[in-house]
Amino acid sequence: MTTTEHPPPRGRGGPIAAAVAAFVLLAGAGAFTATRLVHDRHRAKAPAPVVATLRVEVASAGQVEAVARIMRGRLNGIGVAPRRVDVTGPVITFGLPVALTADEVRILGRSGFLAFRPVLQSLAPNGSPGTGPAVDCAVLADRDRVAVAFGGSEHAGETVVSCGADGLNKFLLGPAEMTGSDIKTAQATLDTGTSEWIIRLEMKSAADWAALTEKYTQRQLAIVLDGTTQSAPTINERIPDGTAQISGTFTEKEAGALAAVLKYGALPARVTISTTGPVPSP
Repeated sequence: MTTTEHPPPRGRGGPIAAAVAAFVLLAGAGAFTATRLVHDRHRAKAPAPVVATLRVEVASAGQVEAVARIMRGRLNGIGVAPRRVDVTGPVITFGLPVALTADEVRILGRSGFLAFRPVLQSLAPNGSPGTGPAVDCAVLADRDRVAVAFGGSEHAGETVVSCGADGLNKFLLGPAEMTGSDIKTAQATLDTGTSEWIIRLEMKSAADWAALTEKYTQRQLAIVLDGTTQSAPTINERIPDGTAQISGTFTEKEAGALAAVLKYGALPARVTISTTGPVPSP
């Protein structure tokens, strides 16, 4: 009987095949390790859980989509990206990864209508304003009342009365010369000279801002937010670079929230805003 020896099948035996097999196994192990590391990195970046919600009820049903878009922008602007957005009728609910402070909730719910108005007259902070409702600016309820009466965009072309944010001043203001729609961006920053938080504004048109500040040189130009005069500086000279700033007694979180409100524009409808979940102190 004749016996024929067959060589081992190519690729399945011998030292070369063993070396190749070892290489494949090592490469496979490396590939597995790399894949596992990538997976671990993705797992480490998993979205944070929802720990609080922001509930926004819109007064005008036709403006729900626009309000949702602006509110999402405002939340992103303060570094709180919503994890979930639910809309049920006029109510928008944002699921948040962190709780908001009471000041952030208050400011985020503002209409956010900004106007630059010339100061026609400084009035006594209490008693009759000379036009419109009698108001004592030292009383918070009166300040809120006059702000609601004259603060909306529908009054942009009118002469109005406005209280200062601190309640110590009252002004008769001319029609708005520019509004928040003319702002390109807004940013909260710490003034190194005063160690106070301010909001820096950049206008869409530096030429328009230069013309306005030239027009009111050596006169007061009020910066009015939702009917309340935040400041009424005297314009010393033409400002050619298209920048302005809002100063006040802001905390860091207040300044950041206010900058986000101004950056993403005014709400097109009134809202009622509330939050659930833990609300930390300011």
